[in-house]
Amino acid sequence: MKIDNISKKNKIDVPSKTSYSIVIGEFYSLKSVNELKVILAKNLNIDIRKFIINKTKMNVILKTGPYNSLDSIEIDYSKLKKYGFEELDILRNE
Repeated sequence: MKIDNISKKNKIDVPSKTSYSIVIGEFYSLKSVNELKVILAKNLNIDIRKFIINKTKMNVILKTGPYNSLDSIEIDYSKLKKYGFEELDILRNE
Protein backbone atom coordinates (compact mmCIF):
# COMPACT_ATOMS: atom_id res chain seq x y z
CA MET A 1 0.00 0.00 0.00
CA LYS A 2 1.31 3.43 -0.95
CA ILE A 3 0.30 6.57 0.88
CA ASP A 4 0.90 9.92 -0.82
CA ASN A 5 1.24 13.08 1.15
CA ILE A 6 -1.58 15.21 -0.18
CA SER A 7 -0.67 18.18 1.99
CA LYS A 8 2.20 19.21 -0.28
CA LYS A 9 1.39 22.37 -2.12
CA ASN A 10 2.68 23.03 -5.57
CA LYS A 11 4.39 26.34 -5.77
CA ILE A 12 3.31 28.53 -8.63
CA ASP A 13 5.60 31.34 -9.66
CA VAL A 14 3.78 34.40 -10.83
CA PRO A 15 5.95 36.88 -12.68
CA SER A 16 6.05 40.27 -11.04
CA LYS A 17 4.71 43.23 -12.91
CA THR A 18 7.84 45.30 -13.23
CA SER A 19 7.41 48.81 -14.46
CA TYR A 20 9.85 51.54 -15.37
CA SER A 21 9.98 55.33 -15.30
CA ILE A 22 12.09 57.88 -17.15
CA VAL A 23 13.63 60.44 -14.79
CA ILE A 24 13.72 63.75 -16.65
CA GLY A 25 15.43 65.77 -13.97
CA GLU A 26 15.54 67.33 -10.53
CA PHE A 27 14.35 70.87 -10.04
CA TYR A 28 14.08 73.33 -7.16
CA SER A 29 10.65 74.79 -7.88
CA LEU A 30 7.35 72.95 -8.03
CA LYS A 31 5.95 75.75 -10.17
CA SER A 32 8.72 75.24 -12.75
CA VAL A 33 8.08 71.50 -12.87
CA ASN A 34 4.35 71.99 -13.40
CA GLU A 35 4.99 74.45 -16.23
CA LEU A 36 7.55 72.12 -17.83
CA LYS A 37 5.14 69.20 -17.57
CA VAL A 38 2.48 71.09 -19.53
CA ILE A 39 4.99 72.23 -22.17
CA LEU A 40 6.40 68.72 -22.67
CA ALA A 41 2.97 67.11 -22.86
CA LYS A 42 1.89 69.59 -25.51
CA ASN A 43 5.06 69.73 -27.62
CA LEU A 44 6.02 66.04 -27.47
CA ASN A 45 2.53 64.58 -27.61
CA ILE A 46 2.98 62.66 -24.34
CA ASP A 47 -0.11 62.08 -22.22
CA ILE A 48 0.03 64.53 -19.32
CA ARG A 49 -1.13 61.75 -16.97
CA LYS A 50 2.19 59.95 -17.57
CA PHE A 51 4.12 62.70 -15.79
CA ILE A 52 4.91 62.02 -12.15
CA ILE A 53 6.13 64.62 -9.67
CA ASN A 54 8.00 63.47 -6.56
CA LYS A 55 8.91 65.97 -3.86
CA THR A 56 11.96 65.51 -1.66
CA LYS A 57 13.23 67.81 1.07
CA MET A 58 15.44 69.73 -1.33
CA ASN A 59 14.20 69.01 -4.86
CA VAL A 60 11.26 68.20 -7.06
CA ILE A 61 11.78 65.25 -9.41
CA LEU A 62 9.95 65.03 -12.73
CA LYS A 63 9.45 61.55 -14.22
CA THR A 64 7.30 59.91 -16.84
CA GLY A 65 5.77 56.50 -16.49
CA PRO A 66 4.94 53.86 -15.56
CA TYR A 67 6.01 51.87 -18.60
CA ASN A 68 5.47 48.12 -18.78
CA SER A 69 7.45 47.41 -21.94
CA LEU A 70 10.75 48.53 -23.34
CA ASP A 71 9.08 49.57 -26.59
CA SER A 72 6.92 52.16 -24.83
CA ILE A 73 9.94 53.49 -22.94
CA GLU A 74 11.92 53.83 -26.15
CA ILE A 75 9.25 55.97 -27.83
CA ASP A 76 9.05 58.58 -25.06
CA TYR A 77 12.80 58.38 -24.34
CA SER A 78 13.63 59.24 -27.95
CA LYS A 79 11.10 62.11 -27.94
CA LEU A 80 12.72 63.58 -24.83
CA LYS A 81 16.25 63.14 -26.27
CA LYS A 82 15.27 64.92 -29.50
CA TYR A 83 13.78 67.75 -27.44
CA GLY A 84 17.19 68.34 -25.86
CA PHE A 85 17.31 66.42 -22.60
CA GLU A 86 20.72 64.78 -22.32
CA GLU A 87 20.95 62.99 -18.98
CA LEU A 88 17.78 60.91 -18.79
CA ASP A 89 17.71 57.98 -16.40
CA ILE A 90 15.53 54.91 -16.56
CA LEU A 91 14.36 53.82 -13.13
CA ARG A 92 12.98 50.40 -12.31
CA ASN A 93 9.86 50.65 -10.14
CA GLU A 94 9.38 47.85 -7.66
